[in-house]
Amino acid sequence: MRQQYRAELGQCGPARPALHEPCRSTSASALLMASLDVTRASLVTNREGVGASVEVAESARRVIRRLGRYAIVSDTFGLFPDIVAADPLRIAIDTRSGGISGHEARRLLSRDHQIMVEVATDAAVVAVVGAGAVPDMDRFIEALHCLPTPLW
Repeated sequence: MRQQYRAELGQCGPARPALHEPCRSTSASALLMASLDVTRASLVTNREGVGASVEVAESARRVIRRLGRYAIVSDTFGLFPDIVAADPLRIAIDTRSGGISGHEARRLLSRDHQIMVEVATDAAVVAVVGAGAVPDMDRFIEALHCLPTPLW
């Protein structure tokens, strides 16, 4: 009886096995769920665009590595057996290696360059490339390298 009631409410559960897996999340955020839905649809309908997004993110990582001021956090993931994969559309940058905290880098990128990062910590920022998008990563990389080095 409870399973029937849950199914009528549109909730996930055994009464609606087709909905069970897509409804699992560590967050109840409607925005997150909507973002996942858009990304899933994009993966199916825009494979070339998503491939271009992955390539622009990887190209940005290569340029950041070559310039040498910042380290790419995911470059060390192979050292940890519990990390099995990384999102290719997210670029985690070790800002401490470049002489600035992640929080200060986020603040200055936003204020001085109108660039938003997804996440900032004391030691890193995470830039995200939207699935199907091909942003101007040269602008991002240039802004990143214009940041001051107050820690040195």
